[in-house]
Amino acid sequence: MRLRNSLGAIAAAVLLAAGLITAGTSKDAPKEDVAAIAKALVVRNLEALNKEDVDGSMATIHRESPIYASTRQAMAGAAARYDLRYELLSFGYIGADEEYAVARVSQKTSKLQGPGFRDNVIDMMHVFRKHKGAWKFWQSALLGVTYLRPAPAPKDEAPGAGR
Repeated sequence: MRLRNSLGAIAAAVLLAAGLITAGTSKDAPKEDVAAIAKALVVRNLEALNKEDVDGSMATIHRESPIYASTRQAMAGAAARYDLRYELLSFGYIGADEEYAVARVSQKTSKLQGPGFRDNVIDMMHVFRKHKGAWKFWQSALLGVTYLRPAPAPKDEAPGAGR
């Protein structure tokens, strides 16, 4: 079931990106502004992350998402090790059908405190899916990472090594 759901989300993202599914809902349902809802969800998630509010961030993610458990674990680990600042740089709504919505997002992550971390800008596609009538994050696909500083030069293992 999870594999089918995951593949369904990926297929929906591909179809949306290709323009084969257009934005909208069924004729009988009131029109939702899915783009505004999805952007507000992204903003709410980043605000929770900035507060290191793992529960608040997890409230934006679909409970049946195949990435739910691993996301909770990763967020808790990051919150324990780092003080990070998350910033939305751009949001591009692609479209939706009755079950899925897709957006392309660029966000900046900067370290305020903690061990080694490279500030970066990530470009990703988010797939959203309704949970009990509310849109939630379903899956995300990383499209690219731009590091804002070069990586530190490697340190020699020992003086005279390699001679």
